[in-house]
Amino acid sequence: MRQARRRSGKVWATLVAVVGLSASFGASRLVDNDARADAAGLMDRRVAVAQATVAGETRRYAGVVSQLAAAVGAQRDLRAADFAALSAALRPQELPGASSVAFVVSATPAQIPEVQRRWRAQGAAGLKLRASGSRPQHLFTTFVQSLADQETMAGRDLSVAAEPVEAFTEAARSGQVTVSDTYVLVKDRQLPASQQQQSFILVAPVYDAAGNGGLRGWVSMAVRGQAFMDGVLRSASQGVMDIVLRAGAGDGHLVPVASILSGQRRADGLVRQVSVPVAQQHWLLEFRNTTQVLPGMDTYLTAVVFNSGALVSLLLAALVLTLARARDRALLQVAKATAELRTDIERRREAESQLRSARDELAHREQFLDEVLNAIDVMVLACDADGRLTHENDYSRRLHSELGAPGSDDAWHVGAPAWFTEADGVTPLPRERTPLLRALSEGSVEGAEMMIHGADTRPRVLLAHARQLRTANGALRGAVVVCSDITQLREYQKQLGRFAGVVAHDLKAPLASIGGYIEVIADACAELPQDLRSRLPLPFLGKVQAGVDRMSRLIEDLLAHSTARSAVLQPEDVDLDRLVAEVVGERTGHLQAAAGSTGSLLPEIYVGPLPQVRADAGLVRQVIDNLIGNALKYVQPGKAPRIDITATPGSSAMARIEIADRGIGIPEDKRDEIFASFTRLHLDAGYEGTGLGLSICQEIIERHGGHIGVTANPGGGSCFWLTLPASPVPDPQQPARQLTLT
Repeated sequence: MRQARRRSGKVWATLVAVVGLSASFGASRLVDNDARADAAGLMDRRVAVAQATVAGETRRYAGVVSQLAAAVGAQRDLRAADFAALSAALRPQELPGASSVAFVVSATPAQIPEVQRRWRAQGAAGLKLRASGSRPQHLFTTFVQSLADQETMAGRDLSVAAEPVEAFTEAARSGQVTVSDTYVLVKDRQLPASQQQQSFILVAPVYDAAGNGGLRGWVSMAVRGQAFMDGVLRSASQGVMDIVLRAGAGDGHLVPVASILSGQRRADGLVRQVSVPVAQQHWLLEFRNTTQVLPGMDTYLTAVVFNSGALVSLLLAALVLTLARARDRALLQVAKATAELRTDIERRREAESQLRSARDELAHREQFLDEVLNAIDVMVLACDADGRLTHENDYSRRLHSELGAPGSDDAWHVGAPAWFTEADGVTPLPRERTPLLRALSEGSVEGAEMMIHGADTRPRVLLAHARQLRTANGALRGAVVVCSDITQLREYQKQLGRFAGVVAHDLKAPLASIGGYIEVIADACAELPQDLRSRLPLPFLGKVQAGVDRMSRLIEDLLAHSTARSAVLQPEDVDLDRLVAEVVGERTGHLQAAAGSTGSLLPEIYVGPLPQVRADAGLVRQVIDNLIGNALKYVQPGKAPRIDITATPGSSAMARIEIADRGIGIPEDKRDEIFASFTRLHLDAGYEGTGLGLSICQEIIERHGGHIGVTANPGGGSCFWLTLPASPVPDPQQPARQLTLT
């Protein structure tokens, strides 16, 4: 019996041990799973904070570069002192890793001497530009402001590396802040390899403040990757995780740029990768947990639970001791849970503190932006995607106050035609023609002139540039407009034009007298005997007469130039089909009669359907006549002129006209110069002219709020294009006409 009881006891003991060990194993697995879940949640919260920190800092850096580019672009005559004053505000902003900011310009090898001379004159004393490599276009730093380094050397050729070249090209194309792929900065390549860092630059385009909308250069900020990581994430990581930053390397792959290592043993299982948008790229942040920090990632706790359960099972006979130990374990679990709860509360408080800091930093950046915009003497306004005014700087408010005009929101958006007119000062400016609303629908507005009228003061002439604002994912956010007061400039141009007109008019009378006396002398000499005429310098009379004729043409062009500048615009709906047909008839009507006797080649002229425009008919006729006359004149000897006059799709508010020829063409590097007064490119080829025709055309077109330019004609020759305000009157479709003189 005793042996039976003993065997029964062993069976029960064995059964209790098996059940106890099984229960202990299950409990250890549950503890392990719960701990890992807590660790994963904790890691996810820290990853979110780190991701938000990096994203916020990169947006701040991009915003600083964009704001500096806008301030630099607002300077009409940018000098070294201006750049230094604008960029000095960046020093107290604590930009970890940022070494310097610079104003960068591009130049071909042939342009380098002129670019060096120009920027030396703007205050870059001792600037030396030396091209590196054989690129067709080089990128030089002209003004440099140090943010961390002591070295502020200007004149570096950044095109020696492919990464910055791609960043500058993309910034010029998109008009937005662009980040480069990672590379070793040009100025750091002289350092030992152990001191070199993978770095990147942020680039923002700077546009011309003079009104032509051209690219003036770039503002760039150089940032060293490891220094950036140390300054931004060292405190945020708190030794909890190993963090690695990966960015583009130029071949489409993401490579390690910088890292923060905790120094603790790395545990397997918890890895997080998050994407961070930076300008027009995306970086990757990789996080790995460490066993010494995150709870649940150390397997010792699981072993303790299992061994404790096994021991409890083996000592189940000692019920009191088992219950006591069970009570102790329960109290320990409660204490542990309480400690973890307190830790979680502290972490939440820390996250809230970081969010408050981020909000304070955002408010600081907004205040900095307001201070920059209020410090410049140009109007700056912004609106949302619905056209509601969201921002206005102090200069705009002062201007409205001086004029006694209504508030900006009323004047610009609710619609007050009595306050705003077109550049002619008469035609009311409709609400949909205001630069902000045009930018919302068209994308951008460059060099638009208008007038703002006050209650008791003379009107002001404004030159406006406007652009759309979009979010990082491309959604329309609103628009911004920058307006410069060019009233004094226009008054000066009018006075100069009137002066030139008076001078030209007063010169016509004595010049006509000279021509008359030359004819009298020529007639008198014709009656002299042949032997006496042979001793007289009669050929000089012909040269004097040629000079008189040339001076007459110059005076006529000066009078036309004066009229183009100072004449009051009288806008009306102009039918370009009829106007062009009349000009072509006047220019070619005499050629058919002369062709039979002289054997000259007749021009071939094609005229496509043309729109109606709202403009001064007389001045527009002068532009069309000048461009068609040039196309007929500048032709290679022995070839018949060919002219194509067409209209191409433009914006809803502007019509675009093109006049293409097959003439001698214009060199690419001279296409911007030909619109300057008294510019003549083909003197050695015997083509006559005063050099004022295209300058007159530009003056007329810009006074109507349009633009004019020239490109190469794919078929040979040149293609002149111009834009004019489109007429609101519906324009019926007209069939294309080909005018051929035979």
